Amino acid sequence: MTLPKEMADIYLPKWPGLIVAGDSVTKEQAAEIIVRTDSFRFSTNNERWKRTLAETLGAELDKYGFMSNIDESRRKYRVLSLNYLHNSRIATSYIGGSHGWINWDGTVGCDSYNIGKHPSVGEVYEDLRDIAKTWNFLNFKVQLLNHENGYPECAAGGPPGPIVEFSVSNGEVSVYAPTKQLAASQDSWDGDVGSLMTRREVGCTVETFKAALKLAEGLDKDLV
Repeated sequence: MTLPKEMADIYLPKWPGLIVAGDSVTKEQAAEIIVRTDSFRFSTNNERWKRTLAETLGAELDKYGFMSNIDESRRKYRVLSLNYLHNSRIATSYIGGSHGWINWDGTVGCDSYNIGKHPSVGEVYEDLRDIAKTWNFLNFKVQLLNHENGYPECAAGGPPGPIVEFSVSNGEVSVYAPTKQLAASQDSWDGDVGSLMTRREVGCTVETFKAALKLAEGLDKDLV
């Protein structure tokens, strides 16, 4: 299916909330997806974890904290070139901690963070098209809201809620106007400053990361 013009022309706010709901997958499938949909930039304030990730990939960090062989690693582990629908389940500096539309346990879904900055419906559609072609067993729906997650009072015109919906199934993507919201919009963090100090920027163990890399490379089918 091609993207209908009336859907492509929908205006999205600067930081639209993302809601995903779908069928669970196996842990092995989730591990491969998480690696191959990560940006491999591993932005985190946990320097020890970032060094561990770099060492695992056989890379070095420059004085700015950037890995030396990011492009080589992305090719080796078949990382998709996505616009917005990355998963950050390995490392993150996000205030809400580890996040993404798929979890290490295989569950598919999210309702507490935004995509952006300034996404277009077409760019999100391109991401989903590539994801659907790569893993045709995925079955899930995606909604973009006309406001940030957790802040319905800031809706960019009209009543708060979803303004476009995508359906991923059998390797194909459909786009249409939503009829109801898939899940309640949640705030990404509870606002307790003390809790921010304990937010985990480490999304997995190094053993799980190594096993997931093998799955992404196509070398191993057993998740540690």
